[in-house]
Amino acid sequence: MVRRSLRAAAALLPILATAATAGEPALIVSDDKRRLEISQLSLDYRNGEIRAQITSARGGTVDAKGTWRTGLLHLELTGRDLAAEEADPWMLRAGPLPEASGRLDAEATVHWEPGKPVRIDASLTQESGVIDWVGLQFRAPIRSEGVILIGGGTVLQDLNTRAAATRFGDLDFTDVSCVVQLEDKQLGLQDLRAQGYGVLWKGEIAVDFREEAQPFRVALEVKDALEDQSYEFTAADGAEVVRIRDIEGGFRVSGRWTGDDTWRDTLRGSGLLTLQRGEVLGSPILPAIWNGLTGRVPLVKLPRLPPFLDEPNEVTEGRMSFEVREAAIHTQDLYLETHDFVATGAGHLGLDESIDADLDVALTQAGVARMFTVVALPLPSSKVRLGRIPVHVTGNWSNPEASADVGRVPLSMIKMIFGYALLP
Repeated sequence: MVRRSLRAAAALLPILATAATAGEPALIVSDDKRRLEISQLSLDYRNGEIRAQITSARGGTVDAKGTWRTGLLHLELTGRDLAAEEADPWMLRAGPLPEASGRLDAEATVHWEPGKPVRIDASLTQESGVIDWVGLQFRAPIRSEGVILIGGGTVLQDLNTRAAATRFGDLDFTDVSCVVQLEDKQLGLQDLRAQGYGVLWKGEIAVDFREEAQPFRVALEVKDALEDQSYEFTAADGAEVVRIRDIEGGFRVSGRWTGDDTWRDTLRGSGLLTLQRGEVLGSPILPAIWNGLTGRVPLVKLPRLPPFLDEPNEVTEGRMSFEVREAAIHTQDLYLETHDFVATGAGHLGLDESIDADLDVALTQAGVARMFTVVALPLPSSKVRLGRIPVHVTGNWSNPEASADVGRVPLSMIKMIFGYALLP
């Protein structure tokens, strides 16, 4: 018999070793030294504290108390029926397990049949707080229901789960639904669906806890764009950098969770993304080109642009394939078509927000007009054709810097841009 206060059932799963066989007690807990044959148990879990009362097959009782914190379970069992000759306390430890904050309520029906795995039909609810499984966080409200099987020293968990939000590494999602599967310390989020970055994602996340630096893999693809929604990428200082409204594509990446920032160095993967609509919220590219052009006429004092323009630049199309390595996203085929310019090139974007890219930039007539408007000069009477200008971009998301090589722009075009009256 198991009472309804089975709040710590999920925490105890890794140490519930084997199901009963014919003529034996309902459940057996054992390690290398001791063996406890259980006929009844009652468990209660509140605020990280676990208390349990166990009735052994011999009719005696065993008390258990412990904690479920920082991803590890610690239990101390005391009672005369722990072993035939010993009555010393028995310490049991298991992990890694989820670390929970807030109130977690669980209801479970346990089925014990001789010769079969223990089956637990479980329903878990958490109205506030977080469940953290070594870098994989679920934020309340959380609902889970499904089946847990225990037998042969392994645990199989298959829970349909919904959560308000989840975070893994640097990825944040909301309105999450998935099937949580756990077998032999291998955790998987299957049939994952979640909202993030203005789109609906579908895919899977898997983490292997059998090694100290847990290997993981993530495979996600864009399922649908979210109607009338946009997402703003922000830098560490809170500055908005890019706003996207419609992306397609996906990626696969693997690595090892180390518990500190070095996990980014283990990332390896690839992907493809296309952007249909968006905005670059400020850019150093136009100032670099303008100031490079004015540098070609040093004898005439011309107004210069500030190194960074804050005005948004509409993106009409963007795409790139990429590889993930050395804590950065690397691309060799970036294409970006905007209101002010069209850029192609290669470079990398570091997960520490660093940028290093070499671009070929062709200004649109709208981009030319923007430069003249900012410095309050009259527009040229003819179309400006500067050709493709090499631009090198460095720095970081919130403070990028650019330099332009305008040496290939013909002097005749420069005369036309600024007017013969301005030139010697």
